[in-house]
Amino acid sequence: AERVAPMVDVLLRDLGYAPEEAARMVRRWPLFLAGRCDTARDNVLFLGSLGLAEGHIKQVFRKQPALIGKRAAAMRERVRWLQGAGLGLGPDKVATLIRRQPQVLYLAVESMERRLHWLRGLGLTREQLPALVVRQPQLMFVSIESMEKRVAWLAGVGVDGDTDVARAIASHPGVLFLSMENLSETASWLQDTLGLSDRQLQTLVVRQPQLLSRRVEAMRHRIDFLRAMGLEPQGVAKIALRWPRMLVSDVDTMRDHLGWLRGKGLTEKRILTIVQRCPTILLVDITKLEGMMEYMLQHAGLTRLELLHTVSIYPGLLLVREQTLREKLGILRGFGYVGVQAMPAANYSANRMLFRFNMARNKGLAFPKNPCTWLACSDVTFSRYLGLSAGELQALNQSWGRRSLRPL
Repeated sequence: AERVAPMVDVLLRDLGYAPEEAARMVRRWPLFLAGRCDTARDNVLFLGSLGLAEGHIKQVFRKQPALIGKRAAAMRERVRWLQGAGLGLGPDKVATLIRRQPQVLYLAVESMERRLHWLRGLGLTREQLPALVVRQPQLMFVSIESMEKRVAWLAGVGVDGDTDVARAIASHPGVLFLSMENLSETASWLQDTLGLSDRQLQTLVVRQPQLLSRRVEAMRHRIDFLRAMGLEPQGVAKIALRWPRMLVSDVDTMRDHLGWLRGKGLTEKRILTIVQRCPTILLVDITKLEGMMEYMLQHAGLTRLELLHTVSIYPGLLLVREQTLREKLGILRGFGYVGVQAMPAANYSANRMLFRFNMARNKGLAFPKNPCTWLACSDVTFSRYLGLSAGELQALNQSWGRRSLRPL
């Protein structure tokens, strides 16, 4: 009893647990009561020295009560490894890692080194691994044999080779911990529901492996929503391949955006075209979209009908930054393109406009009515307009980039 009381005091006073929290801790880890007060207090001070706030320290011990009785010297060894030769993490990243997965403070260093070596063998670089481990600490203690089974499964659906495997894992390391049954069932459902070929399924898994961890019912709800708009099955599949996050986005948000588009006077046919060309417009803050439409009305010289027509064909213009659009329209204005005539060209980069228009001006060419005549064509075609070879145009382009010229 003499020993128990001081240990409970550590929970109540040093860690600030409420009596009921302290009782839960003791029930989870009764051996705590047999520990040493000085060791427990040293560990509280040690975690504080790593930058963990009092609330985070309580959270750490709540997740791993056994840490209260570990020797601080052993934990310091792990921290030195995390900060040094192991991962080279800064103090704030070490604190984040410990907060997320306190178990790293007593894992064998040799065990963690084996996992890092195995991950590098998959094509992940030394530069990628620190952020990846902080984001998904389970990489340091899930068995290599278990993760190898998931990598073999990825190979089975065509995700093979260092580049694709590394890309999938870097995008969503959690794919290494999903149940084999869940992986197979979700992949089969996606392929059947979206009508994907084996190659398309591989592309989807590489680009957005987190879809494999989503509930099928939740994704079905999003797919049904997109189909209810009038999208054909192949249209939904195209969206899933190019913008996979549409399958996990909030349906209420997308529904609100559809209402906003209708409120602007856009027909259902035009709205469908907008979503097909730029589905992420259903996810961007409506305030941002409203601001861009207002900017185009006030400063791009468009009438409301011209604005609706432009947005229907080039919806991506609503997603650019106002400052970027202002710069592009200024460049186009300098070359004589204004109003609705200039809007299609605003989809191209400012550097492309400046280089091509200035090259044409220097050659004394008459500017076309449609600026996209010069902007949309390939380098080979544009070099012919200038009377140059493709190699000469490429050299001039590189020189242009170094000089950072601006229109006269």
